[in-house]
Order: sequence, then structure tokens, then C-alpha cells
Amino acid sequence: MNAATQAFATTGLCLCTSALAGLSQSSVTAPGGLAQACAGPQTPGNNPWPGDDFASYHTAAGSDVDEGLFAGNSSDSRSASYSAANYSSSSSGTAAMGVVVGDAHNDAPNNSLFAQADFNGGWKDTFLIANAAYTGQTGYLVFKLHVTGSLAAAKFAGSANLRVAGYKDNARLATNAFFDKGNSDVLGTTWQYGNWALSTGNVNETKNKSVNGVVTFSCPFTFGTTFNLGIYGLARAGMRSASGVAGNSTADAILTKLNWGGIVGVYVDGSPVSGSAVSSGTGINWGLPIGNCPGDLNGDGFVDDSDFVLFVVAYNLLDCADPSMPAGCPSDLTGDGFVDDADFVQFVFAYNNLICP
Repeated sequence: MNAATQAFATTGLCLCTSALAGLSQSSVTAPGGLAQACAGPQTPGNNPWPGDDFASYHTAAGSDVDEGLFAGNSSDSRSASYSAANYSSSSSGTAAMGVVVGDAHNDAPNNSLFAQADFNGGWKDTFLIANAAYTGQTGYLVFKLHVTGSLAAAKFAGSANLRVAGYKDNARLATNAFFDKGNSDVLGTTWQYGNWALSTGNVNETKNKSVNGVVTFSCPFTFGTTFNLGIYGLARAGMRSASGVAGNSTADAILTKLNWGGIVGVYVDGSPVSGSAVSSGTGINWGLPIGNCPGDLNGDGFVDDSDFVLFVVAYNLLDCADPSMPAGCPSDLTGDGFVDDADFVQFVFAYNNLICP
């Protein structure tokens, strides 16, 4: 378990199950979440989606799977490891409402059948979005996710990636006009995702990548109808290929933090609408970014001039109940229903620090 995982795992209340077999995002009852750590000498070689059942990819003899569910606004931590002659793989991490951290490491012979380690985790909450002017109509909840971490691979076939995906009522979020993958790598045009990856291709190659990305997701919904929204992240370290090349390859994937970046807005017919009330099963104010960075109103990992512009608009409106206030009232840093001088004090402190923890 890396330092980020250890630090996060000490916070929150774990109301989790014992280790089970074959969990996936569809096993999660909202509000709640999933944490799943896997490591082993053999997998099918494909790259599962965050929230999938990773236990089904780690069925080879000796594979280690540690997984569990948590309920409500709590968390769960899991770890797994596998070792044998010339093999060493491990994964660990913590999932909670709004935040996931994790890591994966793999060191295996090039002729292994896709040895791999994965940490897979995330959360699900119920949402109800009400607006008297649009009851029964379709809208879009647009929000941001912030992903930070690092990737490394060495020798002939090292392969690592970080990925994040969203689900509405257990179905993947399909792409639409509001989705923006940010600086993540291209996977396709069907589903909303964030993906950062690297791999090596010769025996002397070493690659490293720092990850700091913001992905804008968009979830369709019906005003006045409850729905579930799930967010899941993956740290994977494995093999690019299985070959007869002598020696081992290594890979490391560290998900320093996947965190909710706050609600951008509620949209109807391509335009933002005001006066929408967003409530959740946990009671969390999802209008705000989550992950110990108050003031980061646009969810890009910094508290800077772009956040100041957003704060000034909310400060001038004052009352979170004002129909013109952004959904969730993200500038209400004190949570008292108003954007006033008390919030300004907190914003200035974050603004002076600039970089989110």
C-alpha cells in the first residue's frame, strides 16, 4: 500500500462486507461502493472496464482476490498479492464516497500469460433533480472528475494504465455532446471514460508518465425521477504481450486520487438551466468538489483565477436558493445556504495555496 493509500485509509468509517467472490458495480446498493484488489500469474489479456468483475479475470491457480462492499457514506480498503519464482505482483487501495486511491505493481516473465495486478473501486449514490419548470422532461447532469497519479513500465512488455468510467442505473454512460475526455488517451467514441496508459516494446526500454487530468461527464436523467449514478476507477499493471523473449518486464500504476470535481451544471436542450435542486441518498452536496480541496470550483485541481470568477458570481447572488445559483451551490464552502464573507475567507485561503492537496 503506497503512502497516499495509507493516509486515506485511516479516515472514515468502514461498514464493509467480508471478502466475497465476483463483485462488480452492479453488486453495489446505492448509496455505497466497491473495493476490489486482484493479483495473479495469468489473465485473459484484455483490459476490463472500471466497475467490472475483476475476480473473473483472476482465476488462475494461486491468484489473490480481496474484495468487499461498503454502505452509505463510508469506505473500504483491500489488498492482494501474488509471488512465485520470477513473479511478484500486488495491488491495494481504498474506495469511499467521492474519492478512490489505489496502486498496482507487476513483475513477471515475458512468456507469462498476461500476469496482472489491479485495484478496482468506486461509489454509487442516488440522485433526484427537481425543477418545477421541467418536471418530467429529460435533462443532463454535467460534472467533473479529477484524476492524478503516475505510470511506469520497463523492459520488453510492461503495460500500465489508469481509467475512470461512469454508470447510470448500472449501465455505462454513453458519449454525448457534453462529454469531454480532457487530456486522457483515446479509447473509442461509444462510452464516456478517462484513460491514461503506456507500454514498452523492447528489452531496454523504460517509460514513465505523470497523470493529472480532468474529465467532464454527462448523465441523462428525468426531472423528478430518482436515478443511481456510479463512478469507478482502475489502476492496472500488467503485460503488453506474451512472448518467448527472455527476462522479465515490470509495470506500476499509482492512482494518487480519483475525486469528484463537482457539478458543472444542469442542462436542457443544450443549455444550462437555473433553479434546479439536486439531492442525494447520502445527503452529500455533490455540487462541491470532494477530496479536501475547497475552492476548486471547476474541478481542475487548482484554485486560481478561473475559480475566482465563479466565486464572485455566486457571492453576488448570495442566497443558494436563488434560481440563478449554479446547481448544488458549490461556492457555499461553509454549507450554511449562503455565499458570503465566511465563504470568502475559506476561498482566499485555498486561493493562496493554489494547488489542491
